[in-house]
Amino acid sequence: MGNDNPNSLFILGAGFTKAANPKAPLNSELLEAINKADPGTLAKYSSIFNSTDIERVLTLIDIALGANPNMDLKKDREAIELQIANFFKLCRFDRNNPPKWVERFARDVLQPNDTIVSLNYDCYLEGALDNYGVWSPNGGYPKGHPLAEGIATNPYNIRVFKIHGSENFRESVVIGNNKTDIGYIIEESIYPKSGERQNIGGGGFESWPYIIAPSFVKIPHVQIAYMMLCLLDIAKEAKNLIIIGCGMRQEDNFLWLILTRFLYEYPNGISKKLIIVDPGADNLWRRIDHYCAGNIEERVSVVPICFPLEKGIGDLIATFK
Repeated sequence: MGNDNPNSLFILGAGFTKAANPKAPLNSELLEAINKADPGTLAKYSSIFNSTDIERVLTLIDIALGANPNMDLKKDREAIELQIANFFKLCRFDRNNPPKWVERFARDVLQPNDTIVSLNYDCYLEGALDNYGVWSPNGGYPKGHPLAEGIATNPYNIRVFKIHGSENFRESVVIGNNKTDIGYIIEESIYPKSGERQNIGGGGFESWPYIIAPSFVKIPHVQIAYMMLCLLDIAKEAKNLIIIGCGMRQEDNFLWLILTRFLYEYPNGISKKLIIVDPGADNLWRRIDHYCAGNIEERVSVVPICFPLEKGIGDLIATFK
């Protein structure tokens, strides 16, 4: 599942997709956006809890389930996950007139053996990388697809780790026991090149979308947990850590573990660089600096790029020269 000789490790948040598609919501906008597109079960609980904060609503549901495993509430919770997954199908890559910076990111920023941690449910990133020929779903995720042999293999060993799940992930029951497995769908609407004339399912006879919904209660499937372990090893070896469109909130504990692993490990004396691309990059760096013990800048070069990605892409490319 790891990535041999990792070069750069990217953490991409919702700001990445929004920069490419302004209609894509940030986390704070998600509940309202879903309710406009599909006013179903989520709207019901938004009203019950009198909140438009999707994390608060789902956390309160999870607390209620923890106190009393009510089957009707469990079914509603699953219905909300399906709503979220279906909503993000609307955010897939459109090869008709995409922003020019997206191609620059794919061709000029990413390098062989790079690793991307995507916190996003949507597949915009993968669709773009596939469209520009720098990545393929055949070998591009930590886990392979057993039916993808006829698809061109991932050309540059760039790997995408979707640790919150994805709208095209499918969880299915393993035949012969009660355990489940996570796979992914391959089709043209997701992957413009690799998915052309393909319709490859992502699970067994009985399958359902797999996402880890935005609640403060997050319990990953074992395959996601193993991805996280691999990412900690990759963070140790990576030369660069690039944070794009991600606020690195305090409650995102695993992201801070990745950051800590990157900042405090120096195998083979490699020179490390922390790059932050965000209008608030200086503020995020101050938070990181306050979090760290000692003077990190004595060991790691820090490059805040205080622009949205679409405007800061040239500065980002320059940091690698």
